[in-house]
Amino acid sequence: SGDTMIVLPSVVGVGLFADDELFALQGELGLARRRVDARDAVIAAEIARRSDRALGQQGLAARAGEVSVEKLIQKLTGATASIARALTAAGKALDSVQGGGSAWLSAVADAVSGGELSVASAAAIAKPCFPDERLARYRTGSIGSCVGPAVTMTCIVQTSGSPRRVVGACG
Repeated sequence: SGDTMIVLPSVVGVGLFADDELFALQGELGLARRRVDARDAVIAAEIARRSDRALGQQGLAARAGEVSVEKLIQKLTGATASIARALTAAGKALDSVQGGGSAWLSAVADAVSGGELSVASAAAIAKPCFPDERLARYRTGSIGSCVGPAVTMTCIVQTSGSPRRVVGACG
């Protein structure tokens, strides 16, 4: 059915753990958090879809008394505004890949679903370098190398003249 049970390790007696045990425990908890956030992002995307502005007051967020999807996600999860935005953006990116669009994000979606990449990193990768400009993005090398502390991407920005190349880092 696709359900996964996440068992959280005990932190009782953490002060007595060896350094390696402490590192392993922190890594284990980070993986669990990323896996939970990935599922959270999928739900946030569905809430966003049901809250589309075209639905007006019939949208889910409006019916729940909130002015935006992010405010509703924030209220439901207790997350900060930036985390709510990241959940929504990453969820939309995952949804786009599953819907057959944004094929270049498929490795990012796989990494998020597997807990290898955080939703905040996925949201940063999926976000255009310059939101007000039309652009196309591509990665040099494997998109799978996105899983790491920083992602360097090349953005081709289409402006009125010829395209200009901008290299930036997201992560």
